[in-house]
Amino acid sequence: MAGTGARARLFAGRMAAIALALALAGCGGLRLPESGVRAMALADGGVVAQAPEGYCLDRRTSRAETGFAVMGGCALLSRLGVVPPVEGMITVQVGAPGSAAVTGAEEDLVTLLRSARGAQLLSSSGVPESILVEAIDHEPGAVLVRFHDAAPPIARGLERTEWRAFFDVAGRLATLTVRGFERAPMARETGRALLHEAMEALRAANLPQETGEPA
Repeated sequence: MAGTGARARLFAGRMAAIALALALAGCGGLRLPESGVRAMALADGGVVAQAPEGYCLDRRTSRAETGFAVMGGCALLSRLGVVPPVEGMITVQVGAPGSAAVTGAEEDLVTLLRSARGAQLLSSSGVPESILVEAIDHEPGAVLVRFHDAAPPIARGLERTEWRAFFDVAGRLATLTVRGFERAPMARETGRALLHEAMEALRAANLPQETGEPA
């Protein structure tokens, strides 16, 4: 079994790839699609991104082929007059097939996130000094971190405090982020609850399909 150092390098490599994808895909800002979309196939159909209650997917900003999706309130992103209970922006990034690495190694990931290397991976600018970690928590199959990033957010109008979750879905490492708006910052527990809701929506949409035998 790989030691803690080897696992940390594994996490760091996979997280670095996801962090780069988040930065590149998010730099264009939010754009309004013509209609609301609640689910989208990512990474050649390997994963389905499912939006939580009141949220829709931004088809123009999302990059399905690279496993990246952006979600916002349906009233902001479509003609649907649906406002989520908590307004914010959600992003999802899934890694390559076989990149799953969180389940069974949650404490190793917590250790990485508490290090300078982890802060660098959390930063949208890649500068560890810009990150102030406020909380790290883990549960079976997932690690959650709340932090403040002094670097400019990937979309105008977003607050600089973020909740981020790392977990496995469909055999891939998944990263999910939640941010509120500068005009309406998201309370700590509110953001954590939305992060959980979005995480469970993604998990539920990617449960293995049961194939029953004919009687």
